[in-house]
Amino acid sequence: MGGSLEQKWLTPKRAATLAILIAVFWFCLGYFACYLSYSGMRRDVQSLVAYSLELRKENEMHVAKWNTLEILTERGTRLSPDAARLLRETASSEYAAIEDSSQRRIRIEGVKSDITDGSPRSYANWKAALQELLSRGYLEHSTVRHVGGPYTATRYVLTKAGYQAAEAQ
Repeated sequence: MGGSLEQKWLTPKRAATLAILIAVFWFCLGYFACYLSYSGMRRDVQSLVAYSLELRKENEMHVAKWNTLEILTERGTRLSPDAARLLRETASSEYAAIEDSSQRRIRIEGVKSDITDGSPRSYANWKAALQELLSRGYLEHSTVRHVGGPYTATRYVLTKAGYQAAEAQ
């Protein structure tokens, strides 16, 4: 019965079976490595998609802020403090209208007192603020009415752009 133990145990049939088992092992190992790579790739893609959506939302927010700033500014200049105050108070009033009378008074409709203090300087300041809002398209002319004698009052109402600018402040 010659031959070594190795020769007796490793018959051609067993060698073929062993070769098949080794091939299956390497195939499974490769398949598992591909699965791990795929799941890692999948996580990476998911995180990239989430990051992309986050950047898109942030970009949309910046675009909205930029559009608001464009409404508030014209050629890079901000509203004067008086014009900004007049815009805010008009937007928050009941009628959202301003009345400019030939008696040198400017009044926000729905508010009981005049915005001017009665002096020519005050009227000139508020008239300039009114003209600033008109020139930017935040107000539009509505009506002219007689308020007694030779006096008239011109009424201006807020436009859509005026409301947007007031909300953005």
